[in-house]
Amino acid sequence: MITCMSEELKTLLVELLKEAGADGETVSKVMLMKKCQDDSPLNVEKKQGKTKTKREPSAYQQHMSTCMKQPSDNKKDLMRSCAKDWSAKKGSA
Repeated sequence: MITCMSEELKTLLVELLKEAGADGETVSKVMLMKKCQDDSPLNVEKKQGKTKTKREPSAYQQHMSTCMKQPSDNKKDLMRSCAKDWSAKKGSA
């Protein structure tokens, strides 16, 4: 999230937005943005919020990962074979 912007950058951005036909609300939001206290043209703060947790791989993903590690000259045929193995495994379960 942008926390502040230099006046020069703000002016340039407003001009570009107007030329691009941006709506007045967007232009107003840029114009109301705080000026940075230091000399930086722009300060961006990482948005705080949820962090995604990595899910465990599904049984299918684990099967395909293991199966595809087999040596093969033709990975396309190997993938088909792995998919058939999975279908047969799931059909019998």
